[in-house]
Formats: sequence, C-alpha cells, structure tokens
Amino acid sequence: AVEDARTAPDTQLLLYYVHMPAGTNKKHNDSHYIRGLDRVCRVLPNALDPDRNVTATFLGSADWVREHVPSCAALFDGKARAREVPMEELRYAEVERAISPSCRSKTGIIFDYGDFASLVRIWLNKLSLLCEAAEASPDTVTLLMDANILEFEPLDFVQALSTPSRLAAGALAVPRYRFLTQFNMWSKTKFGNPACTTTPMFRAKHLAVRGRDCPRIMAAYHDAIQGLCADTACRCFDEEIVLTKMGAMDPSLFQWDIESVI
Repeated sequence: AVEDARTAPDTQLLLYYVHMPAGTNKKHNDSHYIRGLDRVCRVLPNALDPDRNVTATFLGSADWVREHVPSCAALFDGKARAREVPMEELRYAEVERAISPSCRSKTGIIFDYGDFASLVRIWLNKLSLLCEAAEASPDTVTLLMDANILEFEPLDFVQALSTPSRLAAGALAVPRYRFLTQFNMWSKTKFGNPACTTTPMFRAKHLAVRGRDCPRIMAAYHDAIQGLCADTACRCFDEEIVLTKMGAMDPSLFQWDIESVI
C-alpha cells in the first residue's frame, strides 16, 4: 500500500513543484496540483525516518504551497524542510528563449504563445536541482519526485521509494516508458511540429542518483540540451526528450531495468 511504502536508509527525498500563474499551464490546473500535493504531503511523513537518515526537502514554490495546501504546511513545519526556488532563479533561461513559442506538448496540448517554453524550463531543472542537492552528500542516494506523483498512478510513488535500494553505481535512475510506442500511437509528429519525431524513452516522474556521479551525468545533460537547441528545424523538446538523447549518446549513464508503471 502507498501508506506503507518505505525507502532505503541514507536516502534524501526531494519533492519538486514550481507554480505557474493560473491559466498558463494548460497541461494541469491548480486544482490538480493541490490535490496531488495534499496526497503526497499526507503520505510522505510515513517514509521519513531520521534514525535511518531518511529525510525530505521540498523545492520550488514553497510559499504558494504552504498557503494553498495545509497538509504540506504541516509537513514543512514538522518532518520536512522547504526551500523556496522562484522561477527567476531557475536555470536554462537561455533554453526557454531558444524553444519555439508555438510548441505544443509532445502529446498535442496547445498552450498560449510561449507558455510551453516556460514549463519546459521548470521541467529541465529537475535534474539540475537533484544534482545540486545530491552533490552535497555524494555517497547518499538522492531521489526527486514530481509533486503530482500520486495523482496519476499511486504505484509511481511506491516504485520511486524502492529505487534507492537498487540504484547501480554510476547510474541515473529514471523509469522507462513501458509502452515505447504509445506516443507514436497518437502521432509521429511531436510538439505540433513535423520536424520533431523523437519518441521519449523515459518517464521523468522520479529520478535518483548519487552525488558523486552527478558531474558526468550533468555534463552529458548539458551536451544533450545544446544539441537539441541547435536543431533549428524542431526547436521543441522537454526534459524527457533530453534524457532520451542522453541515453542514445551514452547508454551507460542510465539504469535500464527500471520500467514505468504505465
């Protein structure tokens, strides 16, 4: 059961959410995130155990979450830390500018002009914030989870907490999509652009790494982003496409035996 899920000793848990102004995130509205945050903030304390060095930190719009989700406010005042990371402090502003303002999501959701690029900037910071935290404890496994990890499939949360106990040395753990053809079933064209045809391999609802492995992983991440920015024909991508390009460039960066629950 989700309520009984535990993780390995010496694990640092990160919960990530950056709020966008109402109406700009066409993928999910505020109510979706409030529900998801409430669920995870009610369940997460069960997994925390200072005696086993299992801790948690919220990264992102901590003030907004504290105001709108009482269960998270209680968590921040109790077992977990909270760190405000405003949009203007996120990395990859130059990538946001490089992405075409007319991109749709890879599944075809239409955004107002430029809003998808802002959302991509938030998503791209998952790995950079994960490694920033992980490098402070290089021998500890650090696990980052999306704020809405319990909204789609509760087993995502259970799977995420099980990952640190089996993380291979030198690897980044991100679940692979179980059905790699699911995006092609919608359309061979991604992001509303016929030049964008890459099928994502990774479902980045949660990511885990040891800090000592981050320099190599982040170097490859930045190389992949630069390569995608240089593709002037497509000019649309998200963090899952970046991870897919990394996997194609160097498969040894990833732990391949973690399959998504969907």
